[in-house]
Amino acid sequence: MASGLGGSLVAVLANVPDKFKCLARAWETTILCLARQALFGSPPCLGGELYEDLLAKASLHLLGKGLPPQVWHHGFKMMRVIWSGGTSLLDDLLSPVTYLSKSGPDDAELAAFILKWISDFRGGLCEADLPELDEFLTNVMLLLSSLIEKHSESIIAERPDELMVSTEKDVLTVTSCLLAANAYAEWVPVVHLVKHGLVKRCESLLHLSRFQTYALKFFKILCQRRRPLTVAKDYDDAMSHVFEILMSISQDSLTKVAACSDFSSERELNVAEGICDCLFTLVSSNMQCIIADTIKTSCFLRQMLEYYQHYKIALHFQSLPFWLVYSVSHTALLNYSFHLAIFLYGTSMHVL
Repeated sequence: MASGLGGSLVAVLANVPDKFKCLARAWETTILCLARQALFGSPPCLGGELYEDLLAKASLHLLGKGLPPQVWHHGFKMMRVIWSGGTSLLDDLLSPVTYLSKSGPDDAELAAFILKWISDFRGGLCEADLPELDEFLTNVMLLLSSLIEKHSESIIAERPDELMVSTEKDVLTVTSCLLAANAYAEWVPVVHLVKHGLVKRCESLLHLSRFQTYALKFFKILCQRRRPLTVAKDYDDAMSHVFEILMSISQDSLTKVAACSDFSSERELNVAEGICDCLFTLVSSNMQCIIADTIKTSCFLRQMLEYYQHYKIALHFQSLPFWLVYSVSHTALLNYSFHLAIFLYGTSMHVL
């Protein structure tokens, strides 16, 4: 019966206009899979290919270039099956997605969305499953990093007031990559995010106004991560690297807030607030990354004090929770805060 159904579908497919062939192929594959499932109770194979493999291929047909969003939606829904196929299916799916990303900004944007949806459909994935996904996640991180680098370069090359249509497409592609990066930042090992360049690429986007919101969200998600029970040393090193990035950007941001004109000051102020929030979040979740290093701790306290004493009331209030909670509840920080206050008081008296 399945073969008869397949023959009928092939006959129909021959009469379908070219622009709808991808749709017809997707429906052909899907109907064959569903028919086989109804007859034989979802067997492992269909015509020599895994059931999940065929549905994954069908979903890619529905994600073809030029199709309306409603069709893409069905393609994304069908991609829920990919996690049931194990790591081999994920690796097989990544190859056509990578190929798709090389065609141009439009297809690269779609590829980034596919990567995001793969993350969104991970379901009940737990930490014990991550070692099996090591190669897949490495390739995803490298792909997202390369896409951000490639499509942000053309944006940086153009003057902000002379963006071309092609550059606008690159903006959409980078934004899609950031959305995907934020999705993976929630669960991919922090070591992977740092090692394979995604943290570095998102750091570079903090200096571009169009991407600052999503780039800051990436770092906020990272700062909320909790220390794993295993590979704790590698995690601490990676989070220390994130801390150093935020500290560097923090000082630059405060300098820009003081130097900006009224028009751009609001934007820079929002960035400074976001960075202060990230620093507070990082210390809340990963105190061990700085508390053992007296130099880092001192620099951090000075930076938070600068936020607290800032003439912009928004920055003052953004840092207030830290001084109300953590400088009191953590003895080590309280000790450093006390000595820092004495030092600053002595400096101010000397000036007077």
